[in-house]
Amino acid sequence: GRDRKWLSNAHPVLDGILGGWTVTMIFRYNSGNALEITPDVWYPGWSGIYGGGVYANVAPDADFSRQFNPETFNPGAPADPGNRYFDPESFSNPTDHQLGNGKMRYEELRGFGYASEDIGLMKSWQFSEDVRLQFRAEFLNVFNRSHFSDPVTQIGARARFGNVTEKTGIPRNVQLGLRLTW
Repeated sequence: GRDRKWLSNAHPVLDGILGGWTVTMIFRYNSGNALEITPDVWYPGWSGIYGGGVYANVAPDADFSRQFNPETFNPGAPADPGNRYFDPESFSNPTDHQLGNGKMRYEELRGFGYASEDIGLMKSWQFSEDVRLQFRAEFLNVFNRSHFSDPVTQIGARARFGNVTEKTGIPRNVQLGLRLTW
């Protein structure tokens, strides 16, 4: 468009249609967070909202491999074996006021990653010194991605512990706006 690298000598009508667009983009990517296995115990002074210093016991032969298969996911039955993400038998509650042999978070046991892209387009027209029109189009989650929620990591939720129970994410959202300033 006018005063730009391309189409700088374009006819005013063509410049009004093709010139002066602004594109904005926000891309968010996350590789997944380390999971925290929360024991189902409460020791006065040691247990807090996030477990405090009490950790789950981990079996010596614990299997930290991801066992989840999206093809067998059954959102209607959270305890379905097809929803299993990790082996729940690898973890147990500490007994007899022990603090557990595990750790707070497991780097080798990570949740699902996340990807989302937002794109915006904006065009302004200046009709006179005081009159201006602006058009905006914003596409949130433009590729309409959803993702699985992290598995249940509270040992007390025995039937669902270690299972993925839902998919989440905002659906694609398109917003259009027109602003006249004078």
